[in-house]
Amino acid sequence: GNLASTADSLLGSADKAAVERARDTFEAGLDLFRKFQRTKAEVEAYDDYAEMPGLLPFLKRLRRALNGLEVGGAVLLPGGWGCGDFLPRQYICFVMERPGPDNYRVAVFGFGPSREYHPKTAATPPKIKYRPIVLENLPRAKALDEAWWGLLIAMNLPDVNENLTSPALTYDFFLPYLAGQPLEQIREASERRPEADDPALDWRTPVYGRNRNNFHRCLMDGLHYLLRRWGLSRPRAKLVKFCLRRSFLDMAAGD
Repeated sequence: GNLASTADSLLGSADKAAVERARDTFEAGLDLFRKFQRTKAEVEAYDDYAEMPGLLPFLKRLRRALNGLEVGGAVLLPGGWGCGDFLPRQYICFVMERPGPDNYRVAVFGFGPSREYHPKTAATPPKIKYRPIVLENLPRAKALDEAWWGLLIAMNLPDVNENLTSPALTYDFFLPYLAGQPLEQIREASERRPEADDPALDWRTPVYGRNRNNFHRCLMDGLHYLLRRWGLSRPRAKLVKFCLRRSFLDMAAGD
């Protein structure tokens, strides 16, 4: 109670509006993430008789989310790759924004097993910090390409043969195709870009020693990005996330 009242007193009306907007964005993506969790490939994706339970309902919901994105809005999207039945599935997430009628932006959050693909800096030793990959100025036809999104999900599904898929397919093929340039160029340009150019592109410290699964951290980084994009200062964005973690602990303690 005291923490909530203290946080409330430190946030202005614009900050609170941004927090509510981020909450609404996460709530809108909840059903999509649930459907993504149920997708699975029963056999090899290249098999003529392949079955992929849950894929069609997910793609239908994904299509509605993409086509419903209004100018100035943002949508939270799931992604990742499978590691079979007995190893954890690895998760990343995307934030798609629509700055203009034919202008889309896609930010990719995955500071777990895929963090070596992301822009990084050693300017504050001993820490190595990372940024999301951000694909700018995407035309509508490319950003909403249903074939691209369908293949991105289907080719990375976990399967019963436990083929150990990796970030390589997403980061070395799908993202460069969407961006229209090699990922190395995007990463190098981001590493040279001052933080003052875009407050949403904060350098972030990964959770060391816990890179086997990224399902929670990618969402926290997505939340941080949205809060900063919508006007919160870095300390206030951290305050919001601290209160969120406190709420998680309160729920766990009362469970």
